[in-house]
Amino acid sequence: MANKETRIYKTDTLEKLRQKSNEISLHLGDNEQLNALMADKTYVYSASAGQTIFSGADTSSPQKTARFEVSPAHTIDNTSGYIILEEVSSIDSSYVQDAIIYQGSNSSKTWQAYIVSATTDKILVRDSSGTFDSTVALNVGATSPDTIAASKIKRIVIESYPVGIVRVYRNGTELEQGLTANSFHTLNIKATISQTGNPTLTNFTEGVTIYQGSSETSQADVEENATWYGVLHSVSDGVIRVKSYNGNFTASGSGSTIKALGSSDTIISSQHGDLIPVSDTYGSFIQLTTPPSNNDTIKIFSLDLVAAINELQDDIGTVESLTTAANDLVLAINEHDAELGTITAGAMGTTASTVSTAIREHEDQIGNVNITSIDSNTDTITGALVQLHDEVGDVTSNNLGTSASNLTAAVREHEDQIGNHTAFHSISSADNTISKALDQLHIEVGDLALHTSATDLTEAVNELEEDLFNGEGATKRTRSDLLTTDKTSILDAINEIHKELFVNGTGVSFAGLSADYFKEAIEELRTELGNHATLDTNVTTDAVSAINELENVIRDDNTARTNYDLNTNSHNLIAAINEFEGFLKSDTSARTNYGLNTAAHNVKGAINEHESQIGNMTFGALGPVDTANSTTLTGAVNVLDAEIGDTDY
Repeated sequence: MANKETRIYKTDTLEKLRQKSNEISLHLGDNEQLNALMADKTYVYSASAGQTIFSGADTSSPQKTARFEVSPAHTIDNTSGYIILEEVSSIDSSYVQDAIIYQGSNSSKTWQAYIVSATTDKILVRDSSGTFDSTVALNVGATSPDTIAASKIKRIVIESYPVGIVRVYRNGTELEQGLTANSFHTLNIKATISQTGNPTLTNFTEGVTIYQGSSETSQADVEENATWYGVLHSVSDGVIRVKSYNGNFTASGSGSTIKALGSSDTIISSQHGDLIPVSDTYGSFIQLTTPPSNNDTIKIFSLDLVAAINELQDDIGTVESLTTAANDLVLAINEHDAELGTITAGAMGTTASTVSTAIREHEDQIGNVNITSIDSNTDTITGALVQLHDEVGDVTSNNLGTSASNLTAAVREHEDQIGNHTAFHSISSADNTISKALDQLHIEVGDLALHTSATDLTEAVNELEEDLFNGEGATKRTRSDLLTTDKTSILDAINEIHKELFVNGTGVSFAGLSADYFKEAIEELRTELGNHATLDTNVTTDAVSAINELENVIRDDNTARTNYDLNTNSHNLIAAINEFEGFLKSDTSARTNYGLNTAAHNVKGAINEHESQIGNMTFGALGPVDTANSTTLTGAVNVLDAEIGDTDY
């Protein structure tokens, strides 16, 4: 077949060149008409209000990083420029598209242009004339114009932008590439630096020189002394964008602070990352001339024929790697179709009508081939069945030892004989087999090391029952024969007695005591009696012995007892008192250790004897003693002595 590609010759005229170029383009087709599923070079972003720059990872899933080709030696020239503003909080409503903006007076303009778009950061203008002066205020309006003060104007940026081989859409509407309203252009970005924290960025505006090193006051000093410097494009969304740069950037440590020429504003090392160069062999950044609204969808489309073919190749894979006899996709698919056969539910004998669902249907019916305890060399259904047959053996009633002749009936026969394991009462769910249930019962019953004379549970229980209710051999008694109030059980009766002894005694009272249970009554009596260890008797071990000791001292002792010295002939109190009583009034003979020098042998008789000897203390009338009225012998003798006076013998 003859080769019919379009060829361009040196002799072709411009018209012929135009025709052949169009012919080539028509043969290739419109890249926008490529299937939308080819999305490797379609990038989608969700805009925030006022956002004009779009680059980097998009918001689609999976995320993709914007990249597009640029047309060599083909630029869009911004000859009128962007006017860069600083510290402008709002723009007057007169600063709208196609409004005339000027410097000087309305009648004598030194510079003027038409507004394309205006924000608080910068104003894009077109068709300018005159000489722009950043020290002169901007005006819009003829009389009483709306003014932006000269102090708010930093510079005008005039530059060219590479033409991107790219299409940009806002909410589905394609935007023109250019410098008109609602258009877009690429950006001259040579590097980016990540930015964090909250540094003051007032003077970090487009076109300012940023640098690292000692503080400088002029562009010449920066270029001569700075360790690194560059021209800033913008700082937003956590990214510092640089149009051009020189020197070695310092990411951290000494000398890493980024400064803005003519300003004290800085970005310190903890507020920025390292410098990342941006390749200029392709485009990465798009800027809209008119800011979008919040949540506007911005789509960047840069698909070309080569990229589309590569994407298809990636999706298809390497056909040389096909394991079919065929070496192209169609033949390979046909080969598999022939091998698979007719794929219908009727042809496959399944309810499923696709291969995967039919296999799944059989998988569910067959189960997992990883059969427990089946040897790895018999991990097929046939092999597993053979192994199971060998393990089960020949199934006959004689071999099984049952009347049944198949496994199911034999198991059922044993099940009926054994009973239902789920009917076990109080058996743990983990012990729901006969052997485990018996083990649990054995553990719960114990090894029958009984303390009774009986050696099995039944006899032991009977023995205990005899001890509890029929110990005296009479008619068997029951709990109703208990004398306690609570007869619910032996335990409750014992608890009742325990309460009366140690806790509280409902219905228990003690005469003369406030206590209402035995323990408290004993403690109360102990308090009233005191501590026997503090007794003053010889015996202090208990009160009874001490009382007996005192009882002996009072009436029974016939010999002297330690610590009980009476100084009488008798050694107990009763005898001692009787001894005193006899000596005082009734003794008729001398008593040992009670010697009197009178004829009488008791105190009463001795006093009477002296009374008769002394007289009745009545002296003669008119005598000196009687005159003194003495009533005692001593007094009478003293009176007589006074009457007699001193006498020498």
